[in-house]
Order: sequence, then C-alpha cells, then structure tokens
Amino acid sequence: MVVGRGHGRSLLPPGDWSRARNDGAAPYAAREDETYYVLAGELEVIVGDEASTLRPGDSLTAPRNIPHQLRNSGNVENHYLIMFSPAGFEGFLRATAIPAPDNAVAPTEPPAVAIRNVHELAADYGILFH
Repeated sequence: MVVGRGHGRSLLPPGDWSRARNDGAAPYAAREDETYYVLAGELEVIVGDEASTLRPGDSLTAPRNIPHQLRNSGNVENHYLIMFSPAGFEGFLRATAIPAPDNAVAPTEPPAVAIRNVHELAADYGILFH
C-alpha cells in the first residue's frame, strides 16, 4: 500500500495482496470498521469467507473483528480510498507507512524495515492476524 502525503489514497499493483505478513494470515482490525471505495481498476475484497470484486464507484465495508484481505484482481494498477471508523487507525499508518511522493509508482517489493515495523506495532493499534 502506498499512502501519499495528505491523502487517504491507496494502490496495489496487479495481482498483489495487501497482507502485512507473508505466511498468509489475514489481518483484521479489532477497533475499526474499514470501508473501501474504488476509484480505478479492480479490488478484490475478502471479508471472512465472502469475496467481492469492486470496480470504480463500488464500495464495501469490512466490519471490525472479521479477517479481511485486499487484492488487485485486475490487470492495471488500482486506486482506492480506505476509510476507518471510528478514527484511530491513521496513527498506525503514520507510524508504519513510508510517504510516497506525488505520482509515485507502487513499489514491487515492500521495504523490510516497514514490514518489521508493521509486525512490531500491529497489536498496539488493535490489528490482529487470523
């Protein structure tokens, strides 16, 4: 995920999953509901055992305490908004995200330091792995 300065925009390269762990464990937020709104491309969202493919203009809410995963199921970069309710998760993003310059291309490999920070800080922000 790339988070631009001052923006709540995210993107995934084609085929990529938004997993914080490489063992396949699905993350979930214990404190917040997450809502995804697709601006461009496709976004596959798996919430619990249900999979949905979102296209531009579609939205979906992943309730707190239910494992969820995101994947770019299309063949082009996707762009989507992610909203959290109630507020609080933005602190986790500030602590773990690497700011991307405007018009940045998504990295093909996440930096090891960022992944280590995600694992170390996840529980502090109510992020659990199923």
